[in-house]
Amino acid sequence: FSLIICGYVSFLIFYPSTFVNSYDSFLKFCGLASDRVEIYLKNENESVIGKLIFDDGKYAYVEFNRTDSNCGGIDVACDQTIRKKVPSEDVSIPVPPERQQDK
Repeated sequence: FSLIICGYVSFLIFYPSTFVNSYDSFLKFCGLASDRVEIYLKNENESVIGKLIFDDGKYAYVEFNRTDSNCGGIDVACDQTIRKKVPSEDVSIPVPPERQQDK
């Protein structure tokens, strides 16, 4: 038993990307994560395209890029990556038209 635990821990230490990729693939397969989602921001009354990191049913943890017009100087624009927790009903995964016809 201890040999199995040591092998698992050493594999986890030396190849962490394998576990991250497999966990990410599993969440995407279950519909709990996605690379492209539409996020409605209530406080700004607009929708943005971003990434769904995880949806726990009540809240969705999302990531999107925002361009700030005054970032560090006069008339200097920069992109900011924002991670935010939003209600799950404000996040939708767009379905391609060819998949909508299959339903």
